[in-house]
Amino acid sequence: GRMTAWSAQHGELEEILARAQRAALRLASRGQLSESSTLLEKVLWSREVVFGADHRDAIATAHDLAAVLHRQGRLSEAEMLYGRVLFSKEAALGHLHPSTLYTLLSVAALRKDQAHFDEADSMYQRARAGLVATFGPLHVDALTAVAGLAAVRKAQGQNVEAQQLFQQAIEGRCEVLGPQHPDTLSAVFHLAVMHTREQHYADAAVLYEQALCGFEKVFGLSHPDTLCVCNNLANVRLAEGRLVEADILYERALHGFVATLGYAHPLALTTVNALAALRRQQGRLDEAVALYERALKGRSVALGSQHPQTLKTMTCFMGLLDERQTGSAGSINAAPVQMAETAMLV
Repeated sequence: GRMTAWSAQHGELEEILARAQRAALRLASRGQLSESSTLLEKVLWSREVVFGADHRDAIATAHDLAAVLHRQGRLSEAEMLYGRVLFSKEAALGHLHPSTLYTLLSVAALRKDQAHFDEADSMYQRARAGLVATFGPLHVDALTAVAGLAAVRKAQGQNVEAQQLFQQAIEGRCEVLGPQHPDTLSAVFHLAVMHTREQHYADAAVLYEQALCGFEKVFGLSHPDTLCVCNNLANVRLAEGRLVEADILYERALHGFVATLGYAHPLALTTVNALAALRRQQGRLDEAVALYERALKGRSVALGSQHPQTLKTMTCFMGLLDERQTGSAGSINAAPVQMAETAMLV
């Protein structure tokens, strides 16, 4: 009798936790990351207490929480959780199990965002090889590995190979998922980033507008992915000298990032940094200095003082201070305004 009662209570509790986890994932899909991570932390704690830290449901919850923490910019916390999940899955399921490879993809994306490109490259290649061997080249996760590998190649400056890989990801996802699926739009977005960095601004703008329209329909106006596209389309408008349009798009992105993710999130800081570049180009140097200072302080905390983005902000900030001191703004001797940084989907 006691065992029957315990089993009933056990089943009821598991159903409550499963519903809570599904609710947390719905919150994350709407961009409500803080609420999602708070709920997932409660679910994870409950599952660890009741079932143990190595139970498969606790591991699954830990993976979902790590993914949300990654999107929140809480990279160190995400790294610790992902490491635990990957270790558990490799021990229980093996290195080539699809669930292990799925987590390996997530860890690779995190290492990419931490600027550990060689490590991310190796992980993406390992995951891709395993997934293709098991499911074939058009499996959704195999295409995710292709897109991730393209992003790493881009960061490493291997632009031709990166563009080929992004095109491969777009074609595969269009075939498997359709042109309006978020994963397809993500690959379109990254190809636009490639065109931007190659200064093919007209091509980039067309792709960004395609991604923006798609993300607005799928996720809404205030979702972080939608706002990333706003930021990057603003970069293109800034490069084209269309400053009014750039200003509107940057302000929309910044307001949305702060409302959904908080001012200290790396994506919000990317737009702060970009807005500083715009203010500098407008000759509004005092505002630009304040924005660069805010971006520098935030990035030093969120990413570390030696992260490439932090160092870029430091370079721009110091150059602007010198420019303001010498009064060279707007003159032919002024330091050229660098292309504003891209916001990347997570």
